[in-house]
Order: sequence, then structure tokens, then C-alpha cells
Amino acid sequence: MLRDFRGIDGIDRVTTSHSAKRGSPSSGAGVASKQYKHQCLGTNGGLKPRKRHRIFPRPRWLRYTRFSMSQPRPTQMPPWGEWQPVDRATLVFVLRGDEVLLIRKLRGLGMGKINGPGGRIEPGETKVACARREVEEELCVTPLELQERGELRFQFVDGYSIQAFVFVASGCSGEPTATSEAIPLWTPCSQIPYDEMWADDSLWIPAMLSGKWFRGRFLFDGDRMVEHEVSADGEANGHASW
Repeated sequence: MLRDFRGIDGIDRVTTSHSAKRGSPSSGAGVASKQYKHQCLGTNGGLKPRKRHRIFPRPRWLRYTRFSMSQPRPTQMPPWGEWQPVDRATLVFVLRGDEVLLIRKLRGLGMGKINGPGGRIEPGETKVACARREVEEELCVTPLELQERGELRFQFVDGYSIQAFVFVASGCSGEPTATSEAIPLWTPCSQIPYDEMWADDSLWIPAMLSGKWFRGRFLFDGDRMVEHEVSADGEANGHASW
């Protein structure tokens, strides 16, 4: 039913009972209520007509982002000549006689795996500066006589990609200490635990330890290596060479 009342601004208004607002079949009050709401209730009346929300189809660019379930998943190597990584990073392997300094990674990409210390290059930072900083932050030591030994490119099927520059150091200043990022592991070069590392490591670490320059290109699906290309001193090992 319709009921008259006067608002605080002195304007006469009309309201309806709960059933009339829903436009019950027994009354045309629902229609009258909508008309009064549009005609009598302006910006000063407090209430505004409810807006309709239209549902539009998802934009084409949003349908195929890396987070979309419908994104085509690559099954082969990308065209490396046009490839641009999302991140650039460094890896460092400190040598001491017949041992190499590895870490148990406690957070970030590859958490739980054994690897060399390293991390992403910050804007404006050089590769060498990043390599030194990451070792200092993760193990509280300073690597000595850093030498670049290789370059790796990783493409993941979810769309993420990273380029890594690999360095070796002739030693370090200080004693490696565990931090919230890594646990240090002095490891004999003949007993490197490849089964606890990324699947690609066994393809290029031997070349690194023998003093060779190497390059690697890898396609990963999560932790699983799908395809690889590795070369050391111009001798290719894998599916292709360059």
C-alpha cells in the first residue's frame, strides 16, 4: 500500500509496503513506486534509482594473459632472437680447492632446491655488482675475483622468463653464514647433488667447473625441463647449436 510522509527537507514523498515494492500481482503499487522514485527523489532526496549493471565479454587482451586458464601453453622453444626476459639475474659459485660453495635456497624461485647463491639484477645495477651483493646478502661473505663463465635463458610455459649470468669466484672473504635466504653448503665438486637441483644444472655445471664458457636455453613446465640447448666453447649438446 502507498503511504505519504514528509521528509526533513519539507518535500512530500510516497513510499510503499514491502510487497508493493516488489510489485506484487495484487497491486500496481510497484510501478507507482518506481515513478515516484524517479520524479520525486532527486539528489537532495537521499535515494537514487538503482543502476543496471551490464555484463560485457572479457576483453581479448585479458583472455590470454599469463594468469588465464585459456592461455595457449608453449610446447617448444621460443624464437630466441626476439626473446625478452621478464627478469635478469646472477648465479655465483665460489670455489675452494676441490670444493664449491652451494646453498639450500629458503625462499623465492627454486625454494628448497640446492643451487648457487644469486638473485635478480636491480635497475641500474651491473651484473658484477649484483653477483657480489647477492652473495653478501645470502651468505654474509664477499666473493673474490669474480669471473663470468656463462649465460642461461629460461622460458616457463606459464609465461615467466629469466636470463641468468653465471659467475665463479676464486674464494671468499669471511665464513659463510646461514641467513633467512640460504643455508651454505661446501660441497666436493665430485659429489654435487644434482638430484636436489634444477634439472638443467647437470648440463652446464661440469663445463663451468672445467673453465669453459657456456650458454644454455631451456623450456620449463614448473620444475620439469621440456627442452634444452646447451653449448660449451662452441660444441653443442642438446637439440640445437648456435
